[in-house]
Amino acid sequence: MNSKNLEKLSLGTWNVHTLYATGALMTVVSAIETYRLDIVAIQELRWTGSIRLNNHTKFYSGGINHEAGVGFIIKNVILPYVKNFIAYNDRLCYIQVVWKKESGKKKRKTIEEEYLNSRTFFGIANELTKKRKPRDMIMKDSNNVLITEEKKIAEEFREAFKQLLRKTVDTTEESITYLTAKPEDKIPSKEKIEVPIKMLKNNKAPEEDLIILSELLKNGGQKLIPLHLIFIDFKQAYDSVQRTEIWRSLKLLGVPSKLISMIRVSTEGSKCAVKFGHEKSEEFQTTGLKQGDALSPILFNIVLEMAVREAHVYLAKKTDKESVAQWSARLRDLASKCGFGTELEVVMRDVFVVGMGPGRVQDRLLEEDASSQAVTLVKLVEIATNKEATINASKQWTAG
Repeated sequence: MNSKNLEKLSLGTWNVHTLYATGALMTVVSAIETYRLDIVAIQELRWTGSIRLNNHTKFYSGGINHEAGVGFIIKNVILPYVKNFIAYNDRLCYIQVVWKKESGKKKRKTIEEEYLNSRTFFGIANELTKKRKPRDMIMKDSNNVLITEEKKIAEEFREAFKQLLRKTVDTTEESITYLTAKPEDKIPSKEKIEVPIKMLKNNKAPEEDLIILSELLKNGGQKLIPLHLIFIDFKQAYDSVQRTEIWRSLKLLGVPSKLISMIRVSTEGSKCAVKFGHEKSEEFQTTGLKQGDALSPILFNIVLEMAVREAHVYLAKKTDKESVAQWSARLRDLASKCGFGTELEVVMRDVFVVGMGPGRVQDRLLEEDASSQAVTLVKLVEIATNKEATINASKQWTAG
């Protein structure tokens, strides 16, 4: 392995939990080869002693009781450059890899000697010329005219991103109320704080979810267990969110108005600019959620939660075992978790009739004039209840 390859070492770290299990080491080595890692720091090996495989070598630091332990797994081609390895304890070890960086003069000499080897020749040639000035960029503007100036190109990108990132702005937004204190926001009790803490996954990091998922896929395929996974990729997710929906969703979920105001102050008025080469375009205002903001994923999930709740209302259906009263009560419970506002009456009335399903009760409800203000949800429930009672009485009379 020459020094050129050593200049591009790939390093990694992995808490493997244990290698003291059948096939565990080969699984880890296979993953290391998949990600093309050269040196990997390993924690919690639990497998004592160092071992040399076909293409890798395991260095171990720890006790002899198969507990804890740390170490390294490195490619064998790097072994000549390993000058020192010190095993301190089951938590700490040290490895020293030393090589001499090849100078540009030596590279030029090598390229002269290897002119017959096209792979080596062009590889070193590209490395020696990679610091050259990049070529000029040319693009067409909106008038189909070629432009080469970085400033003009940056402005063209600015217009493109402005159309892409800036959606229709809802002008009905309420004015922001800047609050520095809110007496009615009481300090939550210890019991209320303990509830969300208990809902958290204990001692689990997000990376472990991916490991669990990969194990499910592997074991499910081996044992022929049917698995159903769904991945949703929202197109322009953050840019498509209306900010009025964010504030409405936060209010419906009971977020204090002080926090909502703070979020609005940090979100509204956001601007972007395009940097091309050494030039930067003028700023333009954006809508939706800010890219790269730590708060954006949470706000997006909140808006999505409210959308899912409303979808549950629109897709609700009356079951065969439900009475009209039970169907009406369940529909009201679903709608109470949403924010339909002034449209609540119309939405519940329509869903009540459509979700009733085909039958004599629905046929009777469709006879009413939906455009009449007198046809309220209460009246429709009364009509449906009476029709249901008539049908049940008719069935009992026929059975008798």
